Amino acid sequence: MKKSISVIFIMFLLNFEMFSGKSSYAESLTWSQINGPESWVITNLIVDPSDSDIIYAGTFWDGVYRSIDKGITWEQINTNLPSGSETYLLSMDSTNPATLYVSTVGYGIFKSINGGERWSSINSGLTNLRVHMAPAIDPTNTSILYAGTEQAVFKSINGGESWTEQNNGLEGYEVGTIAIDPSNPSIIYAGTHVDSWHEGGLFRSSNAGQSWVLVDTGLPAETLGVHFLYWDPTNSKTIYATTEVGVIKSIDGGQNWKSINTGLTNRSVYGISVHPSNSDIIFVGTWGDGVFRTDNGGEIWVSDSVGLTNFVIISVVFDPSNHSTLYAGSYGSGVFKASYVNNSNVDPEDADNDGMPDDWEVANGLDPLKKDASGDKDQDGFSNLSEYKAGTNPNDIKDYPKPIKNKNAMPWVPLLLMDEL
Repeated sequence: MKKSISVIFIMFLLNFEMFSGKSSYAESLTWSQINGPESWVITNLIVDPSDSDIIYAGTFWDGVYRSIDKGITWEQINTNLPSGSETYLLSMDSTNPATLYVSTVGYGIFKSINGGERWSSINSGLTNLRVHMAPAIDPTNTSILYAGTEQAVFKSINGGESWTEQNNGLEGYEVGTIAIDPSNPSIIYAGTHVDSWHEGGLFRSSNAGQSWVLVDTGLPAETLGVHFLYWDPTNSKTIYATTEVGVIKSIDGGQNWKSINTGLTNRSVYGISVHPSNSDIIFVGTWGDGVFRTDNGGEIWVSDSVGLTNFVIISVVFDPSNHSTLYAGSYGSGVFKASYVNNSNVDPEDADNDGMPDDWEVANGLDPLKKDASGDKDQDGFSNLSEYKAGTNPNDIKDYPKPIKNKNAMPWVPLLLMDEL
């Protein structure tokens, strides 16, 4: 009888492998450091959407840099910028890429209308000049800006010529990031930092900043400390936040949130970038473990750091004209660049390439990042991979693998005939 079972099982494996129709492809990255001072501590990167040869880099202490040849060479563009600021964080007017804003800690906000050639202070009305975030620009009206400081949110309706405090409900919080709903600019989210008086958190305004309320539905219980907020470029209902306790996601415009950290070996997450045309693909930078990638909207993350020599990554951005190219800003090693490399041996839903899809492994208590196809979780004599292929439960010792019916497969030989072999 044992011989019969063995032969049946071999036939089952042949049928599955030949006729399951499972695809096997994915893309991985290989990073390389591009030219520029290797000591750069990058705060954020912006690629000009109208000319992707042009890249801007904000730094700690060293001002703003620009490349006009995709990072081959860089020049410092600090005319009229103060020296000695802790951070220089950049934002760009999407309708006029020559218009840039840079925030500083201690000197307020500066504006350039000529691609960074010259900067002008725009601090009228700002009562706190310690600005910890790049100014957020309303995508439907780029004259409207929001800035977060150590103690308040400020708003400008005239391109930064003047600012008014918009702090009802946010009094005393250090605001480190603001994101504006691209389909309804009256809805705004602010992420706050952890300080001596407050725990970090998320706040929502539904009236263009006039008032703010704390958002906590679905958020982790730990102290949050929000670094960046990012709207899905293809779905305005989906928003991501990177925090000190990982990545959180909302698919209903921020009403409810959930943590999406499976596979992340470091929960201190900073930069985030969603693929411009395929929002299932997301990259994040972590403080110490490099770059991680998901191909399924954050359900499973895998490391994508080959070639990095510095694993503290603060900023990750796509090239807007070539979505197979990314740039990453590091803490102390400048800028890295990567392009997709096709790998025909890896399944995008099988991070460890062990033949079992990630979602099936997670649902059955297996590690999607550990090759455990040959393991036998329920100790029933059949491997985990065998249980997956048979559609049986790897946690039930009595649930033995059975043949999968497939109209395209070879016909099964009756058991009685097998006994005679």
